[in-house]
Amino acid sequence: MSFPLPQLASALLGQSNDVRDIPDVPDFAVSGWLATVTEQVLALLATASPVTGAPGSFTTQGYTHLLLHDALPGGATAYLRLPAGNLTTPRPLTDTTVVVTLAGNVILESYRHQQDVDDNAPQYRHHFGPENVFACHAGGICTTESTGDSVQLLLARSRLTPAGMALTPGQYADAVADARALLGGAA
Repeated sequence: MSFPLPQLASALLGQSNDVRDIPDVPDFAVSGWLATVTEQVLALLATASPVTGAPGSFTTQGYTHLLLHDALPGGATAYLRLPAGNLTTPRPLTDTTVVVTLAGNVILESYRHQQDVDDNAPQYRHHFGPENVFACHAGGICTTESTGDSVQLLLARSRLTPAGMALTPGQYADAVADARALLGGAA
């Protein structure tokens, strides 16, 4: 997979939690890449194997995470994230990820401390649509809420820490078919 945003993804994966740490965003990353990335994801989904993909895939916190690729340029691991119908709750993150919104919408809420969660007072709340990119950092507290038609590409430096329920090969195949349908590819 020749991912067209490696510089941006690498900058965001290397970003710290400090609000003053703002990575350079290359001009090409601002827009115009959605169709190319979606086509590449559809190509990966067309060859996705439930036998090899299911063991690294799981459902947790309202999302199914499908392992797509272990070695993108720059060494990133790629997952596809689909809503799984469960409610999400603010939680400390164990992995830093870059979220690339391919379809649908997602709302991100970030909290500074557990007291902010208890008070339902996010420090940051933002709506992201297709062709938007954001990072979630290990150690941060956040939650995301997505529309039912949303599909997000998650990039991480390595495989995510599995949580929740592992997918069976049948569940993986069903989720791949759902993702292809949402992205406009043949199911």
